[in-house]
Amino acid sequence: AKYSPIAETAEAAGGFASVISNSIFRPRTTFIGLGILSFAFSCQHSSLIIAGSLENPTRERWTRVSRASLGFCATLGIIMGTCGYLGFTE
Repeated sequence: AKYSPIAETAEAAGGFASVISNSIFRPRTTFIGLGILSFAFSCQHSSLIIAGSLENPTRERWTRVSRASLGFCATLGIIMGTCGYLGFTE
């Protein structure tokens, strides 16, 4: 551990399980994080396809498409969030 960036070893910190439980890595939410990351990467890939499919690809047209899609997604998020919130109130 001479060149290790960690000052103390895992054994001195209470074992590997203790180090993991005290870190920002949460095993219970791993699959949620993987879902978010895979969605983000697939959207990034799709945005390049959409940008290439514009008839006259200018910065203004791409800005218009991006704003329209983000506005649509924000509207859907607000509607779904409101419905979910109202569904759990009594």
